[in-house]
Amino acid sequence: MKIKVLPFFALASCLISPLAFADSEARTSIFVEPEILETIETLIDEPSVNVALASQSGGFNDMLNDGASIAITSKKWSDENISRFQRERGHRPTRLFLMANAIVVINSQKSTVDSVSVSELKRCDANTYAFGEMRLSNPDVSSNGCQSSIQTLDEDRLKRALSDDFSAKAYMRYSDFKYSEQWSSYKALSVHHNDDSCSLSTDCIYSLRYPFSVVYYVYINKQFDTNQKIKKSKLFELLTTDHNTQQVRNAGFIPLPKALIKRNRVKLGLDEPVVLNGYK
Repeated sequence: MKIKVLPFFALASCLISPLAFADSEARTSIFVEPEILETIETLIDEPSVNVALASQSGGFNDMLNDGASIAITSKKWSDENISRFQRERGHRPTRLFLMANAIVVINSQKSTVDSVSVSELKRCDANTYAFGEMRLSNPDVSSNGCQSSIQTLDEDRLKRALSDDFSAKAYMRYSDFKYSEQWSSYKALSVHHNDDSCSLSTDCIYSLRYPFSVVYYVYINKQFDTNQKIKKSKLFELLTTDHNTQQVRNAGFIPLPKALIKRNRVKLGLDEPVVLNGYK
């Protein structure tokens, strides 16, 4: 999906051509956070889709004011925004799960430490390191606020540091830890926060109980059953099947677990709910 810059005369002809308006209306607009723009363009590479940068509102203003079809965001819309959207648009947006990401805290397998608290990590100790690119959509998640003081090491130096000091820890992206063999001999620490301790499981990540996790939601302006074009799209496939699990992993993200695929399908009216009164 490439963004083309048209010459002035070509652009002017488009502005006055009725066909241009028809073509524009035929495309589905998706507003996306800047951190995942390139990823979404790769995952949903279709000529019928127009991917654009969302405003800082997490796509809410884009859908409310500009009539965008879809917003993909890590910002869960507030109840107040949902109510406002319903008042002004006449229907509630449909919220679905798309994918997630997380920062992992690891240490040596030989260490007796299996968990760490957020308050401990906020001390930004000198023997806490980082590996690779850790920027996520939520800046509070990345390195727990220690970006300016933490030392980033390459693979060999980090493994040496963790081996020399069993109290040493390191931050890295979930994909770097889980999707390669190079860190299989190291362990991910459970993180304790607000009287809750959560391990690095998809349940903890998607529920946001794991404090260094980011979940990406899809908000849809119109009901799916009235938009056949969306039903045939790659986005629909990502939301309702596990056919693209490896593609999501290759992009460095955590694909949907089966339970959330089922939830999406129920929300879209494709399956019957398996819990009393359906999904909220």
